[in-house]
Amino acid sequence: MSWKPAWWNISVHKRANLALLPEELRLANDPWFTINREHATKILNFAKIQVPVVKTICDGGLANESLFAIILHGYKLLKNEFVINSVTHLADWSRMGSATSPHTFKDANSIDIKFLEDNLQKYKYAMFLRKVAPEFPDEVLKKYIYEKNKNLIIYEPYVFVYRRWILRFYCLMYYALPLICLYYGLKYFFL
Repeated sequence: MSWKPAWWNISVHKRANLALLPEELRLANDPWFTINREHATKILNFAKIQVPVVKTICDGGLANESLFAIILHGYKLLKNEFVINSVTHLADWSRMGSATSPHTFKDANSIDIKFLEDNLQKYKYAMFLRKVAPEFPDEVLKKYIYEKNKNLIIYEPYVFVYRRWILRFYCLMYYALPLICLYYGLKYFFL
């Protein structure tokens, strides 16, 4: 999760009501990140126990860009390297699509490819690209997902593996069992 002290003027912008919090809690985090189970448990526990603090932050608007860094700081997980402070998603804000939206990747032109190449080298924990249009070529994405990352591990949840085997079993029963019965039935009949 990428986090740092809030970069906006907390007296003017009421985001997350940071002006109401002590200076050490005036933090901001990227809205896109991953956490582990332990962090999720701590966040839920904090939200349950510290209701007034969470309400104060959430009443300020855009709380998702501060709340998680504040909670993890409260558990002293940010300073102790338990949270890797790194960008987890790529978004091109230099070519904004609107006043509040980053560039939408559509064409895979040379500028898009250069952005991807440069930022994937710069941010080794980047996991996804923000704002990809349906027209963006799948081949380009597959190249970065499979060919560029030789250490990539694709995790398939057990439920999908289970469903795939159940489907194979039902297909076998639907198609093969009647044929097997027909074979042995005809074999028995003609003996």
